Amino acid sequence: MSGQVAKSTVESPRYECCAERSESSGCGRLQLTALTGFRIVVVLGVLTNAVFIVPALFAPQVINDLFGFDPDYSTVWLRNVGMVLLLVSITNAAAAIDPRRYELFAWLVVIGRYIAALFFLEIWLFDALGSSDKPDAFMWFFITDASLGTIKCVLLYLGLRRKVATEAARRFPNGHHLSTA
Repeated sequence: MSGQVAKSTVESPRYECCAERSESSGCGRLQLTALTGFRIVVVLGVLTNAVFIVPALFAPQVINDLFGFDPDYSTVWLRNVGMVLLLVSITNAAAAIDPRRYELFAWLVVIGRYIAALFFLEIWLFDALGSSDKPDAFMWFFITDASLGTIKCVLLYLGLRRKVATEAARRFPNGHHLSTA
């Protein structure tokens, strides 16, 4: 190769699905759209968290007053929740940047929303541990986390399903993935 620069055939994993499929099938476009939607919903989730993080860290009594919690309740735990939610939101950034590259983080974002939804559902409907004097205040937390988790799950599945199929085909080229020996 005298004087010529070799052109790389390696594409970004983010766009790999588009290169493997014909444009007429629309599959690559659907996946790219789904992953873009996932990124947007993750960012919306982080912004939703920020609505809670900022007052939890810097004005926790505002949250206590808004939800009608005991005004004498110590705010240290509420501030701690704000700090932990900030850390969770920061880790969600990797999933928003490139869900194909940081697939584990992307799925953990979905799982985290469902865990939060189940936590708030338990408080709202059962409050078995007597965690709150106002369990109905947690209904909207449940609805928000369950909705965001479901939307993210569907978008991520649609965006990554070709990647999973491609990896399976690479591992089992003849389609024989079950041994009958």
